[in-house]
Amino acid sequence: MFLSVSTLYAALALASVGSASPVQLTKRYPNAITTDAPFSQSDAQFAQFPPICPYGVSKSSPEKNILFIPGTGESGDNAFAKGYVPALKAQGYFPCYTNLPNVSLSDAQVTSEYVVKQIDSVYSQAGNKPFTISAHSQGNLNVQWGLNFWPSRRNKIRNFVGLAPDFHGTAEGQLVLAAQYALIHGGAPSVIQQSVILGKPSNFLNALNKHANQPLVPTTALYGDFDEIIQPVASTTTLDNTPVPNSFAHIDLSLICAGRTAAIVDHFRTLLSAPAFWLILDALRNGGIANVNRARLLALSQRQDFCADLVPGAADDSVPQLAKTAFMAALEVGSNDFLTQTTDREPELKPYAANQP
Repeated sequence: MFLSVSTLYAALALASVGSASPVQLTKRYPNAITTDAPFSQSDAQFAQFPPICPYGVSKSSPEKNILFIPGTGESGDNAFAKGYVPALKAQGYFPCYTNLPNVSLSDAQVTSEYVVKQIDSVYSQAGNKPFTISAHSQGNLNVQWGLNFWPSRRNKIRNFVGLAPDFHGTAEGQLVLAAQYALIHGGAPSVIQQSVILGKPSNFLNALNKHANQPLVPTTALYGDFDEIIQPVASTTTLDNTPVPNSFAHIDLSLICAGRTAAIVDHFRTLLSAPAFWLILDALRNGGIANVNRARLLALSQRQDFCADLVPGAADDSVPQLAKTAFMAALEVGSNDFLTQTTDREPELKPYAANQP
């Protein structure tokens, strides 16, 4: 007897482990941080950067909601609006994305506060039901910082898919900072905070990973071997799966599509990767960590190529938009806006981070 692809996919999906009940997340993913930190910004300041949900937020199917967070030098408009957003809409989902102050070049602690407030907004619009969150590059640090120091928000997140996450910073940051200091005698605060200089992580990274070097909700990290921004890519994108087994998936996009053009995944290609798209969709459908075999079957069930060169359903101008994202991330370090954000030292840790248990 032969089973159809759709039947095989359904059987595999049923056999997979489901997500934890929302009310159990904080208990299931414990760490030493048990109370929410104070905010340093006003409600009026937070209100200037609401989540952008072009197709609305679903109350009847909250598991179909997803919020995308951009990385350093990016806006949500040029990172997601022409790629994953229309692709997920075509699949019947409700994608949102956000823009952040100073395109995430200023103090990452403060940027993380805006992400926490955007989580609150989508959660409220979803009828107080948890949803999926995804982020690119520094956006992953902002999400992890928010879930760590505002632990009540873990109950609002169903699962988390990281695209090129630098959970442990990047050794490439010291090269960027050297160039910035030579040109303008200072560096972007968030670049300093993400940097590992001569093997020494920043105070920001040490504060984050004191208790958050682990999944705080079911977490998937997707990365490519050709990443030119975060290095060493395999180790900086990982979290410790020991505290909650089977709560973290660490997936090399270059490996799973080896021999295909889709395997050439650099830092910005993670914003338009077909295998990454199918893995995000799999995480949305199943509510926990992504699974490569399940995602392959999902693509096959729709007669799609899992290792295609382009995200299915992406807007026609998505490739130029991707190039613009890469360009803008580089350009911002020399813009007038950037010049107002330079500093010759890392921002001081907020008291809640400096004095954490």
